[in-house]
Amino acid sequence: MVVMLRYVWPLLLCSPCLLIQIPDEYKGHHVLEPPVITEQSPRRLVVFPTDDISLKCEARGRPQVEFRWTKDGIHFKPKEELGVVVHEAPYSGSFTIEGNNSFAQRFQGIYRCYASNKLGTAMSHEIQLVAEGAPKWPKETVKPVEVEEGESVVLPCNPPPSAAPLRIYWMNSKILHIKQDERVSMGQNEDLYFANVLTSDNHSDYICNAHFPGTRTIIQKEPIDLRVKPTNSMIDRKPRLLFPTNSSSRLVALQGQSLILECIAEGFPTPTIKWLHPSDPSPTDRVIYQNHNKTLQLLNVGEEDDGEYTCLAENSLGSARHAYYVTVEAAPYWLQKPQSHLYGPGETARLDCQVQGRPQPEITWRINGMSMETVNKDQKYRIEQGSLILSNVQPSDTMVTQCEARNQHGLLLANAYIYVVQLPARILTKDNQTYMAVEGSTAYLLCKAFGAPVPSVQWLDEEGTTVLQDERFFPYANGTLSIRDLQANDTGRYFCQAANDQNNVTILANLQVKAPEKNPVDVRGEGNETNNMVITWK
Repeated sequence: MVVMLRYVWPLLLCSPCLLIQIPDEYKGHHVLEPPVITEQSPRRLVVFPTDDISLKCEARGRPQVEFRWTKDGIHFKPKEELGVVVHEAPYSGSFTIEGNNSFAQRFQGIYRCYASNKLGTAMSHEIQLVAEGAPKWPKETVKPVEVEEGESVVLPCNPPPSAAPLRIYWMNSKILHIKQDERVSMGQNEDLYFANVLTSDNHSDYICNAHFPGTRTIIQKEPIDLRVKPTNSMIDRKPRLLFPTNSSSRLVALQGQSLILECIAEGFPTPTIKWLHPSDPSPTDRVIYQNHNKTLQLLNVGEEDDGEYTCLAENSLGSARHAYYVTVEAAPYWLQKPQSHLYGPGETARLDCQVQGRPQPEITWRINGMSMETVNKDQKYRIEQGSLILSNVQPSDTMVTQCEARNQHGLLLANAYIYVVQLPARILTKDNQTYMAVEGSTAYLLCKAFGAPVPSVQWLDEEGTTVLQDERFFPYANGTLSIRDLQANDTGRYFCQAANDQNNVTILANLQVKAPEKNPVDVRGEGNETNNMVITWK
């Protein structure tokens, strides 16, 4: 192969890195890989009677990984469970629970998957399986609600509990939605609030409908009979809060999520609601007012949203207020996530696990899925400010580590392996390449080598002597040899040798240095027509 040196390549001189990255050209040569989880079920899995239940856990590794599961911290064998089908596929430990809802109820719990080969064990996050039964409204006797015209009233809904969000609709027996406005509205608790009732509200068919999207089911509460007694003297009254009922409350909002505050008032005339944020103007681009201003939704909560939020209900007779004192906290989130790396023998391995949260999360380390307390204590292991450090690592120290960070709002998990490799030296540049250059220029002879430990590289002439005795020859850290101010007698064969504690290998590089070609001088053209012109030069 002939390489023409027409450009000066931007080669960078850098000190050797401690961390090893196996080049793509080397990877096909029987390099092993610790287990890496590639796919897993979400942290919370809600299943319904008509669903098949699939718990997913897939991982890659070399040699091929083996899988095991735990349920509520106890060893769980899917193959031995009735109604469970294990996915017989490479790199998969997933399984499916088939059958009716009674199966789902039996398999509720918290699952974890472990993927192992001889280099270590990777671990999935906790997977909570929640089985939702067919929804049923509790049996109850619904008595008529009697109220005098102008008074307030609350019609309760109390839908069945559900692991998945519901959609609630208040309708009548003709399947028409109950009209909602400043006077009549549904709260976040699904109850229907009347700030004051009118005789036109007198109906016997106020029905709360609960839509369960997961089961594609809508169930109805027994109709509520609202009986309004007419009066000729409706009494004006100043606002009073129906929700919340006290003067203040404290809430915790989670960073990055939405915060919903609500105030529903009664009175006559119908009160209006406005919101105050005395400590700081509300961020208008993230605030949404809904339900005729009775609901304030703050999107993407941040630390700056800490503080007091006040709702003010007003009419011509006075006002009522409620103060929400909001504290912003946060589930754990990554500042620095531990990363998998390859190391050579004798190096120091460091895995950084830096997290933030409010309250500050507690960090724990595992090795191959086992807590540090159960692992044999070794002087080379130490934890400093959340980082796991291993000194003087050897191939037997190859492992998969897990960093867990937890507070009351959530859990983070990261797998990261320490792979201590011993790989023979290989030169990845093709052997017997020919490089052509001209006198006075600079030649670059390539010698990309890899191994673990990192091989040393030296360049030799045909006599086996180092070429570095000539100051025009300079070796780069990546193995490339540069020769500046080329001379004709630099033509020849050069040998690149790479060696580590396991072997040494050599390739040949041929260099041809040519004299520069001279530009023509005294160029002359004779003849009048282009086709017959004769050009001469010296």
